[in-house]
Order: sequence, then structure tokens, then C-alpha cells
Amino acid sequence: MTSKTNVGKVEATMAFMGSPCWIMYSDEHSDPYFAQFVTPKTVVPAIAVISPKKSFLIVHALDADNVAGNRDVTVMRYQKESEMWEKLGRAIKQLNYPPIISLTYTTMGAAQVDVVGVGMYRVLSKKLRAVYRGGKGFRLASAEELVYALSDRKSEGDIAKIKVAARRALEILESAFNKLRPGMTEIDAVKLVHSIVQRKPDYF
Repeated sequence: MTSKTNVGKVEATMAFMGSPCWIMYSDEHSDPYFAQFVTPKTVVPAIAVISPKKSFLIVHALDADNVAGNRDVTVMRYQKESEMWEKLGRAIKQLNYPPIISLTYTTMGAAQVDVVGVGMYRVLSKKLRAVYRGGKGFRLASAEELVYALSDRKSEGDIAKIKVAARRALEILESAFNKLRPGMTEIDAVKLVHSIVQRKPDYF
């Protein structure tokens, strides 16, 4: 099951940054952020529509069992591809047609954020224009700032690991300082620290 913490973290970050909607498209694990923040358990094309208050996961019936019990998002099933896009329209409508939709592509040449290729960008743009027809406007934006913000935010588990690493580093340095002697060079000091780590490999 997807961790509620992951989806909740995305929603909280979007609320903080004033981002109204983030759409992720994944086909055979093509989007690493979809797998990280929504679910790694879909194989057939799937769409996540995330907003600060409510999120949707549009999955093929073949993948429905893989995401069963996921309470972090409203799961919508489809059989045919046309139904997937129809459900995307439904999700957008329930979010009251957000004026800005973020997609995972880069404007700064960051390869790790450039997930949506040109072809899928055009497909999503065309499908969304059809959803917004009738006077409601929207614009597409890059989700890279969201990605960077989510990467920077640490969970309680991340912080606990950092604290452990800091304590271990301090123990090693204190042990090395106790053995430093006048006349030793920087190379000698480095070798000393290395020898301490080698004697206690469980530190790292």
C-alpha cells in the first residue's frame, strides 16, 4: 500500500507553494516520482491528479487490485484508453478546473526532472484543452520546483538517520583527535581517520 506520508507530503508541499494541481503520467514505471509519491504498483498507463486538498489515481482495471485499500487518493478505474481520459476530465472538474497544472518536465535542463517527453506533453495538453473547453482557461507549468522542494523536505525517518550519522561521525573524529600528535601531517590525520573507520565498518 502507498504510504499516506508520501501523498500527504506532496499535498502539504503544494499547499505551501500555492500549486493547485500536479498531473503525473506513468506507463511501466516511466515516472519515478509517480512511483515514489503515489504508488510503484502500476504497470499499465496510470494518471495521478494531485491537489492540496484532494487527489485522484486513475488506473486500469488490471492494476486495480494492486492499489486496493489506498486511502490516500480517490481511485478511478478504466478499461479502455478513452475512459482514462474521460476520468481525467472528471477529476479536473471535481477540483473546480485549476488554473495552473504542473507536469514533470524541466525548464532548467535538469535530466532527473525531465520525465514527460515532448510527445506526452502534447497529448496531455490536447486532452486538457478538451476538458477546459467552454471558456475555462489553464496553463501548464513545470513541476521541477515541487520536485526540488519535496527532495529538500526531510521525514522523521530521514532526520533520525542524519542524527545517527552525525553521532557516528563525531565519535570517529573524537577518537582521531585523541590520537593526533604534534608533527603529524594532514595525510597522517586522514590515514588515522581511515584506520578508525576500517576497524569499525559498521559506522557507515
